[in-house]
Amino acid sequence: MIRRFLMVWLLLILAGSATAQTATEPTSITARNADQVQFASEIEVEDVVNDLVFSPDGTLLVTAGNDTSVRVWSLEDNTQVTESFEHFSFVKGAAFTASVLATAGWDRTIITWKLENGELAPQTTIAGFDAVIEHLAISPDGTRILFGVGDGKVRVADSVTGEILLELPVGALRITAVAYSPNGEQIAAAGGFPSSGAQVWDATSGSQIAVIAHPGTVTSLAYTPDGQVLIAAGSDGTASLWQQHQQIASISADEWITDIALSPDGSTLVAARQDGVMTFWDISSPITPTLIVAVVAADGAINAVTFSPSGDKLATASEDGAVRFWQIR
Repeated sequence: MIRRFLMVWLLLILAGSATAQTATEPTSITARNADQVQFASEIEVEDVVNDLVFSPDGTLLVTAGNDTSVRVWSLEDNTQVTESFEHFSFVKGAAFTASVLATAGWDRTIITWKLENGELAPQTTIAGFDAVIEHLAISPDGTRILFGVGDGKVRVADSVTGEILLELPVGALRITAVAYSPNGEQIAAAGGFPSSGAQVWDATSGSQIAVIAHPGTVTSLAYTPDGQVLIAAGSDGTASLWQQHQQIASISADEWITDIALSPDGSTLVAARQDGVMTFWDISSPITPTLIVAVVAADGAINAVTFSPSGDKLATASEDGAVRFWQIR
């Protein structure tokens, strides 16, 4: 795969002006300094990475690959710790909490893993579905896994036994995004054609709470850390913000949004685009989101973007075959 990523990355400032600065120690990426985000390092990966997630302590990164791999990387020196090819097709999703590491694949399975002494060992396999699995999320307490199946339904399973606890129809040919609220009381999911928008359910009973009328296909869902706002972003190039299930604001990123991420303090929204650009937004006041800066992050579509638990690092995975790290220096 040819890499044409610019050695000198560009900051495309769409609102105001900014000057990249450096500091002695990395600091959290917030709305106050997002215009100073800088490229830090890159990991060489053998194939395209579809999803990535930091370990809860921020020392490791797990990548889900097109080559059926689940790989673990040490962030001390960006070297690979271990890998597994237990999946038999593309690995499309990954989630990591203090108690559960799980991956989802086009082989129609969810696998939970034990990571110990630098080795990955499969623990529970959730299978028996008639379609691919692309997206998953783990409840805050680690007891449940929410995932979308290509039969147009989302399911909630016990993370230890794999027992299916809930099965909810979305009314779509595939599921395009899922999310757990920070308190674990709600789940949200979105589907592609012929549906648009997203739905919210009670995470225990499965009763529907709300319908989120986002205008296009929703490709990513995220709750703010305080759980007060649900953000839906999609192929129409916009992200809509919802509070108490009422829309309070809309963001236009001018291009298909492939993924979104929120800083741990909830002040900064990053919207990754199909053209390889990340846009940073100040949502300290979610009613009036403000564009901070746009950064050329890849020479191709960005598949996934995520913040480290401490908020001082951002990781991106892209179609040009690279995993890149960004931070304030």
